[in-house]
Amino acid sequence: MVDATAQPPPYSGGISEAIRYGSLPEFMRELYRRVSSLKGEKPLVVVDSFDAVCQAAGEDIGKATSLIAWLTRKISVKAILVSESDEKTLDYTVDGIVELRSSIVDSRLVREMWLRKLRGVNISSPVYLFTLAGGRLKLMERIELESELEKKAVDQPEVRLEAPEELSPPLRDVMLVEYEPKARLTAAYTLISPMILAAAKSGMGVVLVAPSIPRAREIEKYFSKYCERNMMKLIPLQAVAGEGAYWRLLEDIARNVDELRSETGSVLLIVSYSGLIELLGEEPANKAVSSLVTKAREESDAMIFTSDRPAPAVEGRAGRIVKVYNLHGYTLVAGEKPWSPLHSINIAREEDGVVVKLTPRL
Repeated sequence: MVDATAQPPPYSGGISEAIRYGSLPEFMRELYRRVSSLKGEKPLVVVDSFDAVCQAAGEDIGKATSLIAWLTRKISVKAILVSESDEKTLDYTVDGIVELRSSIVDSRLVREMWLRKLRGVNISSPVYLFTLAGGRLKLMERIELESELEKKAVDQPEVRLEAPEELSPPLRDVMLVEYEPKARLTAAYTLISPMILAAAKSGMGVVLVAPSIPRAREIEKYFSKYCERNMMKLIPLQAVAGEGAYWRLLEDIARNVDELRSETGSVLLIVSYSGLIELLGEEPANKAVSSLVTKAREESDAMIFTSDRPAPAVEGRAGRIVKVYNLHGYTLVAGEKPWSPLHSINIAREEDGVVVKLTPRL
C-alpha cells in the first residue's frame, strides 16, 4: 500500500511498510524490491493517490503511469492507481478505468460508479449506484420492480411495506406519490401495492381511480389474489370520458366510496392526478382534487394521489409527499414532505410473505 495522503509521507506501519518516493526511479526500485521479496506471493499494489506520488517525485503523470504499467506487467502483479486527474494517458495505458462520481438529485447526494474501460470485458451496464453507509462501499441492486414483485409474490398471503414513517402511507390523511415519467407508473405502484394490501387487510375498502381501462384490468387481476372483490372498486377514467365527465366522475367516485364505507367503515381512495389532467384539463382537475380531499377529510378517509408531473394543487393539501426517481435504471424513493434521504426499493421473499423494503442510500 502506497499512501501518499499523509503528511509527511509515512515510511512504516499499516498493511505493509510504505515505499519511499523521493524520486520516480527510487520509487520504482523500491517497489520492485518489495514485490520480489514476497517469494511467490502475488501482491496487489495500491497507490493512493497516484497524483500525489507524481507530484512528490516531480514527474509527469502520463510518464509515471506508463512506467508503473510496464513494471507491474513485467513482475506480474496487479496494481490499482487511485487518481483524481483526468489525464487521458490513463485511457490507453491501463487495463481498466473505474470512475467514481457524485450527482445531486433534488438536493440529495447520489454516488455513481462508471465503468469506463475493462479490457476484454463486455460492459453491458456501464453505471452502478453505490453507498458508503457504514463505512463500506456497497453496490445497489438493479431490479425490474413489477416483474420481481409478481415473481416473488406468487402464492404468498401477504405483501407488506417496510419503510420509515415519513415514507409510509398516512392512515387518515392525503399522500402524493410523484414519479418521474421515465420512472414509469409501475415503480409507483410497486410502492403503493403493499399500502393497498395493508389497507385491505386492516378492513378498509379501496377505491382506485385508474388512468385507463387496460390498467384497471391489470390492477384488478393483480389484487384479486389478495383482496376480496367486495373490498375494492376500480374506476377507469376512460369510462367517464366525454361531455359532463367532471360530474360523472365525482358522482361515480362518491357512489363507490359510500358503498364501501357502509360496509367497511373507512376507505382508501387512490386517484391518478395525471389521469385527471388528461381527462378534464388542469383547472377542472384541480377543482376535483379540492372536492375529493375535502370530502375525504370530512369522512376521515385516506387518499393517495399519483402523478407523473408537478401537482401543486395536491402538494398544498397533502400531508405527505413521496417522489419516485429513475437514475441509470435504478428506482429511488425520497420523502419531500417530510424530507428524507434517497431510498432504494428491494423486494424480499420471507417466511410470512413478500416484503417491499425501502433502504436509505447515503
